[in-house]
This record gives sequence, structure tokens and C-alpha cells, in this order.
Amino acid sequence: MKRINSILAATTLIALGIGVADSGSAYGQESTPAAADSKALPTAKEVIDNYIKATGGEAAWRTKNFMTIKGKLLLPAMQMEGTMQVKKARPDLFAMNIEIPGFGKSMQGYNGTIGWSVDPTRGPSLAEGDMLAEMQREATFDADANILAYYDEVKVIGREDFKGTPCFKLMMKKGDIEREAYYDEKTHLLTGTKSVMPSPMGKIPTVAVYSEYKPFKKLMMPTRISTEMMGMEQILEIESATFNPFSRTEFDLPPAIQALADEAARKKAAEAKTSESTSTDGETSTSSGSSSSSEKSSGSSSSSSSSSSSSSSSNSSSSSSSSSSGSRRDG
Repeated sequence: MKRINSILAATTLIALGIGVADSGSAYGQESTPAAADSKALPTAKEVIDNYIKATGGEAAWRTKNFMTIKGKLLLPAMQMEGTMQVKKARPDLFAMNIEIPGFGKSMQGYNGTIGWSVDPTRGPSLAEGDMLAEMQREATFDADANILAYYDEVKVIGREDFKGTPCFKLMMKKGDIEREAYYDEKTHLLTGTKSVMPSPMGKIPTVAVYSEYKPFKKLMMPTRISTEMMGMEQILEIESATFNPFSRTEFDLPPAIQALADEAARKKAAEAKTSESTSTDGETSTSSGSSSSSEKSSGSSSSSSSSSSSSSSSNSSSSSSSSSSGSRRDG
């Protein structure tokens, strides 16, 4: 069961990026050109721009603000098949449901701030760390083109056959994250990716193959995504893609997730208050110590002054006595 959950989690992140593109040039960042191959290589920006044109063009994609994708999820090795629905909206909202007979219903989503999942074995949970970061990136409506802005480095590193198709190979890096993407030299469409996907069981090496592109409202999208991970193959078959507006309440947090989010917020607030209190106590202690030192210094000064005054009085008294004695002798 845990293995299936990890597969579903990684499959969700792959499904989020299905066919969504926007203007790569809008981000104003161009990657470093790779070294020359047998023929001059394009820049990463050129590859992304060609991909956008091949999938319908910048203008066509910019008119889309909502998307609903429906299809099937197949796990051939386990002879399991389920239904899948993904809803996305600009700028970075998504909700996904997968239901597999005999396993149950799994849900994942991102509401612009909180990433979450609910599945039959782990129950409700909040995404954290790499899982949350990947959700944030993939939930972006124009994630495919946003790679030039998201990654620290994006460059074309050569030509390579991917599953028998001649492709331009792009390397993307952000911190410790590395991802390879393969774009068909002739059609300019995304053919596949190799990456390490975050999951409830840790990071999983994953290979995804995008194929059978078809037009939906003049926008080209892959209708078959085959993913290899953990020694298993899972297949997403896209049956429909629509772009009609729908209520954003679709991205509301389920009650169980809202409860976890509220608890996490309370815990964070309590930790911040404790930290602030500790900091204030430290300042008070320092101030008190300084005040004490000042009082000691003042006391010492006062004592010294008193001693000096006493000494002066004594000297005065002695002088007076001496003067009186001298007068008596003179008399």
C-alpha cells in the first residue's frame, strides 16, 4: 500500500504539468548555450519557445485560465485501473482525485499556500520540504515555460535519442535538484523527462514518457504518459481536457486538512512567541546586569567620595588643633 501511495504521489506531480505552457520569453532569462555538437545547438530559451509554438502558441495559451483533465490511471503489473481528474486554475491552484477500486480514493491539492494529500493508508497530511516545493512549481499554470525562471541553471547539453526519438537534451538544476528534459528535434514537443521525484517514501528516480499528442481546442497535449519508478510502470491516459471556468471553491481544503493546517499555524505561532519571550528575557537579563554594575560603580564612587570627605575633615581638624596650640604657645 505504501508503495502505491508513493507512486500516486509522484504520478500526481507528473500529471500537474500535462501540456500547460506559456511564454518563455516573458521571464527575460536566457540559459547558457551548451558547447557545439556536430551541429550548432539551440539555447534553452529557443527550445522552450519552439515547444510553446508547437503546442498552440503563446496567444492561445494566455487565454486559458482554467483546465479540467479527466482520464485513467493504469498499474499493469498489479492489474489495477482507476479514474483520475485534475483541476487547475491560474496562477497556482490544483486539485486531483484518483479512485482505484479495491484501494480507495486518493486526493492531493495545492491552494496557493498549502500542499496536501489524503489517501486510504496514510490519511490526511500536509506537504513539506521538497514535496511542497515541487507541488508549488508544478501547480503553476505555466510551469513548463517557467523553468527558465524557476531553476538556477538551464542549458542544452547535447543531442540524444530518447526512446528512439532524436531529441535536444536539457539539464535543469536548482540546489540539489537535477532534471533532464528531452524535446523532439523535429516536432519540438516534450518527449520525456528523467528526474528524482519527492514522495512519502523519500526521493524516487523517475522516467516519464510523453506521447500520443492530440489537439484540445487547438492546443496540443500528450494523451499518454508512461512513468517508470520503483520497478513499476504506471500509465496516465488522458480522455478529455476542457477549459471552462469553474468555482474556485474546488480548491478549498478538506476539513481534515484544514484542521491540520490550523494546528500547524497554532504551533508556529506558539514557537514564535516562545522565541520572542526568550529573546526578551535575554535582553532584560542583560539590562539588569548592566544596571547592577552601574549601581555597584555608583556605590563605590560614593564610598570613595565619603572616604575622601572624611579624610579631608580629619586633615582640617588636625590643622585647626595645630593652629590653636601654636596660639597658646605664642601667648
